Amino acid sequence: MSLNNKTVATFYYSKVDENGLWQCKCGNKRKQKLNGGYQNLLSHIFMQHPNWKNEVSSENVKINFQISEKTKTIYGWLELIIKNNLPFSFVENEIVKNYCSLPSITVKTLKKYIHLVTQSVENVIASQIPDSFGIMIDGWSQGSDHYLAIFANYLHEDKCKTPLLAISPLLDEEDFSAQSHVHFIKYTLAVFKKGLSNIDFIIADNENLNKAIAN
Repeated sequence: MSLNNKTVATFYYSKVDENGLWQCKCGNKRKQKLNGGYQNLLSHIFMQHPNWKNEVSSENVKINFQISEKTKTIYGWLELIIKNNLPFSFVENEIVKNYCSLPSITVKTLKKYIHLVTQSVENVIASQIPDSFGIMIDGWSQGSDHYLAIFANYLHEDKCKTPLLAISPLLDEEDFSAQSHVHFIKYTLAVFKKGLSNIDFIIADNENLNKAIAN
């Protein structure tokens, strides 16, 4: 029996209802869409059950991951570009193509999979954020551009989590008011299916703009 995502997920998780709620052997409950793969369940297994390979293999399951060449290629380019903070155009550079061992891809393909990975990460974070949590915010300007970073702050499975939710210029890049910042925070939280009413506290510098945002 080969060990694929479904095998690992269903070894630990059992379906609770038809609305996509699953429960792990350890008691953890998570939402997982039937047509959305098993990434939300697997993220818990890999983080909270570090001995999962031995546990699964002890049930006489043969570990035999089959990773396609396409998957290896996409992962390789994503790791290379993101970890080295390289421009997307790097993948189409002719010199890079001549000396890089990875099969070539286009900028369009790279962007496609960056968006897909982003959505997957957002879904995992959204499943973890409780109904009551805090945010940490910090803004800075570079030239004429003003940026805002937003982190969530909460406990998940007795561990403090501070995932980065957004780092971007404001929606209205000419309006730096407190209301404009609040609008950006509200827009960001909506991506994770949360709203301003879910915020219990704000961590920020003790300066007038942040006080106005909190008020």
